Amino acid sequence: AKKLESVWRAQLIEQRYLPRRPALEVATLRAFEVAFMQDYRLNHRPRSIRRYEDSLKALLRVLGELRLDEITEVAVQRYKRLRLEAGVTPGGVNPELECLRQLLNNAVAWGVCPPFTQKPVKLLKAPEGRTRFLTLEEEDRLLKVSHPTLRRPVVFALHTGLRLDEVQRMRWAWVNCAQETLTIPAGENKGGHTDTIPLNADAMGVLRELVAGTPDPSAP
Repeated sequence: AKKLESVWRAQLIEQRYLPRRPALEVATLRAFEVAFMQDYRLNHRPRSIRRYEDSLKALLRVLGELRLDEITEVAVQRYKRLRLEAGVTPGGVNPELECLRQLLNNAVAWGVCPPFTQKPVKLLKAPEGRTRFLTLEEEDRLLKVSHPTLRRPVVFALHTGLRLDEVQRMRWAWVNCAQETLTIPAGENKGGHTDTIPLNADAMGVLRELVAGTPDPSAP
């Protein structure tokens, strides 16, 4: 017992007088996303880059001032709740969560954030029967085989999740250009409730072309 006690004392003295490693200074999400996107832009296509840029706009509004190691499962659950309360569908929130998960994985891999004891980012369950999102390659193939006059409706549908018949029923009064959202009234929605859909850069680009009367560059 005395021998064991002497070992413990030696360990305590060694820990007391050895210089401690400086604590890791963990950046906030807002600070780290700059380096993350600089790296992401080097290896990904423009459309994928725009998706992450749109996702980060939403993420930064809620989580931007948190340190990366403070983005716990509780913080992510709060983010999900706020987005759903704002009218964003699970299918619209999940791409944002995928972006956040990739960003946190990179932060840990680059040594700027300590490893998480539990995975903080879990995707929402989409309703049964929900159509999955097309991959970028599938989107390209769809646009190639679409009639030129359908390019704008197809692009708008791809980036909002609307069906083509819903796009055809759209009214300008539903569009809020300042907030970059589209609000479908309950009477026009198949589910019988009001939906507010965020419009990303591609969807807003289609609307701006229509407002400006710009000829479709893909039309014959």
